Amino acid sequence: MSALPEPWIVAQQEVEAACELLIDPSPPNLDRSAGILASAAKRLAETPAPAAHSRQLRASIHRAGRLLESAAQFHRGWRQILVAMTEGYTAEGGLAEPPPAARLSLDG
Repeated sequence: MSALPEPWIVAQQEVEAACELLIDPSPPNLDRSAGILASAAKRLAETPAPAAHSRQLRASIHRAGRLLESAAQFHRGWRQILVAMTEGYTAEGGLAEPPPAARLSLDG
């Protein structure tokens, strides 16, 4: 098997670094991880590699996806609490309509 191209090694390291940031999904860590993941995606798009080398990278990207979804759920939960505290409830007992939420989108 041939050696993994240098850009793929760097991309793997970037994805792992983003995962470490996403373990603590604070807004600054979400911002930093988004930039790191964008860099890794760009690097991967520019450098082909044999499919045999992609298994570990695919696992890391899947881990990053799960961490991002967990972060989104965490922030949605806190947002619901905040809405309940600030917006109150409707006459029917449900949460009042919150203001529009910001979203995080990653392409790649």
